[in-house]
Amino acid sequence: MKRTTIIFLAVILISPVLIVSFLRMYGSNRFDVPVYYQDSLNVNCESVKLPYKIDKLLTLDAWGDSLTIVSLPHNHAIDQSDKIELLRLCEKLENRVVRWISLTTENEKTVTCTRQSVLPPFEIQSLEECVLLFPKDGSNAVLIDGAGRIRGYYNLTQRDETDRLAVEIDILIENEEQIIQKGSPL
Repeated sequence: MKRTTIIFLAVILISPVLIVSFLRMYGSNRFDVPVYYQDSLNVNCESVKLPYKIDKLLTLDAWGDSLTIVSLPHNHAIDQSDKIELLRLCEKLENRVVRWISLTTENEKTVTCTRQSVLPPFEIQSLEECVLLFPKDGSNAVLIDGAGRIRGYYNLTQRDETDRLAVEIDILIENEEQIIQKGSPL
């Protein structure tokens, strides 16, 4: 009886170690962020082709090979809780290769980590509708990868959205590092 109990306990203690070892050797734990507008697109703009890719934003410089966040002006005055949320996002992005461009119609800086681009309202509306392709869901920021592909839309005044943006940036950076290490796409 004592011998079978010892064998049973040994099997129970060793089996999780074997399962974890097996999964680490043969499994891959990889997440990905979707690429928007690869198959279909519903906008009334000229010269929009699929798969959609932003070649460059003429008013915002040429693309680098880093991630870019483009945020739009807020439809309401920035209150203290919004500023706290934006500053929290700045802290999360501090050591990452991410460029944050804030489009605005007036020369008012909301947070220090953004590069502000003051544009007339009609130009911002044109960028919003025909280049950045913002949905009508209250989003005020878009994440664009180094290849000019749209990777997500966010409302930066909501904590869960800023957290989602930071996590998705981490996923994209980690995937890029894996591609560099392996020398080929995943």
